Amino acid sequence: MDSNLRRYAYLKNYIKKAPRLSYLFLELTNKCNLKCSHCGSSCPENKNYSMLKAERIIPVMDEIMKKTSPSNMMFCITGGEPFLNPEWYEICEHIHQSGFLWGVTTNGTLFTPQLVEQLADAGMSTISISIDGDKASHEKLRNVDGCYQKTIDAVYLLLEAKKFKSVQITTVISTLNIDQLNSMYSQFERMGISSWKLTTIEPIGEARKNKDLFLKKEQLLYLLEFIREKRLNSRMDVTFGCNHFLTMQYDDQVRKGHFFCGAGVFIASITSEGNIKACLDIDDRKSIQGNISEDNFWDVWMHRFEIFRKDRNLKNEVLSRIKKDLNDMVKIDEELNEELKEVIQQFNTIYGPPGAFGIEPYEMGIISDDII
Repeated sequence: MDSNLRRYAYLKNYIKKAPRLSYLFLELTNKCNLKCSHCGSSCPENKNYSMLKAERIIPVMDEIMKKTSPSNMMFCITGGEPFLNPEWYEICEHIHQSGFLWGVTTNGTLFTPQLVEQLADAGMSTISISIDGDKASHEKLRNVDGCYQKTIDAVYLLLEAKKFKSVQITTVISTLNIDQLNSMYSQFERMGISSWKLTTIEPIGEARKNKDLFLKKEQLLYLLEFIREKRLNSRMDVTFGCNHFLTMQYDDQVRKGHFFCGAGVFIASITSEGNIKACLDIDDRKSIQGNISEDNFWDVWMHRFEIFRKDRNLKNEVLSRIKKDLNDMVKIDEELNEELKEVIQQFNTIYGPPGAFGIEPYEMGIISDDII
């Protein structure tokens, strides 16, 4: 086993035993103004949509903030399209006034100069905007004419404001845009984008009805080779998303380290219906751990999520022996303290939420020396 992978395996097992909430996703609404064929949330079907009301979520956030600190946790605002919730500013401004960082994922179609000013006033730190190819591909995927230019204009408004830590573009790669990687790269580089995250379609939500959009094997390999090459030679931070282990050949070549799913370990979510989940991308009602109307969020975080934290490796005799070898090899004592600190720092630079918002966790002290 690769020595670096051994160290990550050890750290993964350690963190699962001592989970720490680092990213809390708030789904402000499951309503959307687009009709994306690759939507993982089934937003086009949500005729009876829900909104996360300020009067409901702010007391929950206040209780959570008492249990953690701004150096340890960030709020991640998402949807649907989060700006369709008329109370988004009240919620986000409360986060800012409480001293916590927040970022948002959006389709970018509702932006005006006034909205950008509101985002700055509410203390937004980072933003990720979805652009999925050229105009034809983007609008075919999203099934709304004219939405592409609105999103491009939003990116320029945000960049020109120069008030935000990171403006990231996220692209979902499908059979419609796999041949546009180089043209997208050139366009985003000219725009002045510093971070471009590429990901693939997950077979959840609306996407399950559109399997023709899923990449074939050779297309996926082409995508991974493209990202690997750009990571070696580009000034732009080009990275693959957090979904899935990508084999030893690619896994730590297309992002900053080996895959580790933080769902239920350092990531939690509250849906627009108030359900408490691990990751919003896990399309399974069994993953719901509680509801903020009935349960105390922090009690749920501390005492549930067992399915995400148990060591499934113990079911495999071979992996169990590897685990024992790791425990024998890596002991938490003064002699290895410095090595573990180095691993933890590497870990902090790697693993963000499924919609990484441009904030590096180590800059926030999400995982600090005190876990050793």
